[in-house]
Amino acid sequence: CQTADNMNIASRLTTINEKDLFQNCANLCKEQLECRILQKKLEENPSLASNFIYNKIKDKFYEISLDQFGNYFIQKVIQYLNL
Repeated sequence: CQTADNMNIASRLTTINEKDLFQNCANLCKEQLECRILQKKLEENPSLASNFIYNKIKDKFYEISLDQFGNYFIQKVIQYLNL
């Protein structure tokens, strides 16, 4: 069951452009709801993983991978990453 605040955040984040959302993905992926939204957006547009997202998170890759929610995002990025 989502609270009203969570629903407002979800509504706001799901309606913005993917590139705008992923501009701040290194920080957003550490929050449970935002992490889920980022993963969903990544599933909808996996081509974002290869260059755009990886370049945004590469400097914080290790830090994000240790985070309880960020770890899921890292796994999803790796799943779609074309090396």
